[in-house]
Amino acid sequence: MDRTTFNACGRHFPRAQWLGLALGAALWLTPAGLGDLLGQAAWAGPPRVRFDVSYVVSCRDVTPPEFGVLNPGERLVEAAFHISTLLEGGSEEELSQLFFQIENPDKTLRIVDHLPRTELTSQYAGTIAVEKRREGGASIGVAAKPNLEVVSLNASAEASTKRGVNMRYELLPPQELLAASGTLDRERGVYFKLKPSTQTSLEGAHQFVCLLRVPVQWRGDVVHVHCRAEGIRRGLWRSLDSREVCGTGSFLVTLYLEGDEEARRAVGHLVRCEERMRRLLAEHRSSVVEAMYASQVPGLAAWRSAMDAQPPGELMAWVLSSQRSEGELQRLPSPVVQTLAELRRAAALVRQMNGSLAHQQMVDADHPRPR
Repeated sequence: MDRTTFNACGRHFPRAQWLGLALGAALWLTPAGLGDLLGQAAWAGPPRVRFDVSYVVSCRDVTPPEFGVLNPGERLVEAAFHISTLLEGGSEEELSQLFFQIENPDKTLRIVDHLPRTELTSQYAGTIAVEKRREGGASIGVAAKPNLEVVSLNASAEASTKRGVNMRYELLPPQELLAASGTLDRERGVYFKLKPSTQTSLEGAHQFVCLLRVPVQWRGDVVHVHCRAEGIRRGLWRSLDSREVCGTGSFLVTLYLEGDEEARRAVGHLVRCEERMRRLLAEHRSSVVEAMYASQVPGLAAWRSAMDAQPPGELMAWVLSSQRSEGELQRLPSPVVQTLAELRRAAALVRQMNGSLAHQQMVDADHPRPR
């Protein structure tokens, strides 16, 4: 463009518009252009996820005869855990992972097997065909056309060679992780990881099945289920994207042997006591927080109770801790103290049903300690 044309265009496009066009072109040419910036909702936060778990699980006895012969003091039971995931906000496309962990606090059971196992998937239905072609050649030509007034003569000569190589082969489709699982703490716990896929949905109900190895006197038990969702917080550019936790949940889940009505009532009573304790802690949060810090600097307890927003899970862990003294418990509201006593009795009853005491007595009888 010469100066005359530029000046002519300048009369129709002021300098401010030229600068705007240049800036827009620069943004469009960058890896995270203006269209990408607006298209991916750059300022939106990560999705919000909420979890829910069934509080009582019926366990089916699946002990094969040969296992009972080789292990007379143990049995195998199957437990199916149903965990629901609700996407309360955001897009499921921004979910990067769901993590679930099931652990036994009393260490009275072992995880023999579990489903789902680690699984890989691909978005391609079959193998991928690849074809490569390479061609090469050389040519030379000569042409002559004399321009004579009387006679017109055409003469030409050409020589060429051409060669090509074709390669065809097939590749296995690339695999992506769909689910991962494994045991923890010497088979006392198990974890599951779920990844997003175009073929499945992370939202909804998920079933996790565990094969448990328990004492033969086992009638019921308690496990803790921890859930965590991780999502992507979009930055101004893709290089500024970050992964963060967008939902958590911890649940007390009770187990009982199928057909044992007494065990079912016992674990149900424990669940009701635990739910009532959570409601009371939410109602008397300020009083419980004040009791937590009452033994520290005078005046600090009242300030922390007004300013500190302790999560319900931390309040529950502090109240249930075996390290709490009688003096600390007496500072709690009376409804919390009464429910705590009932909760401990219910937990002790369920602990008697997991067979750990009888199993330990049998082990001590078979292997007496030297004096």
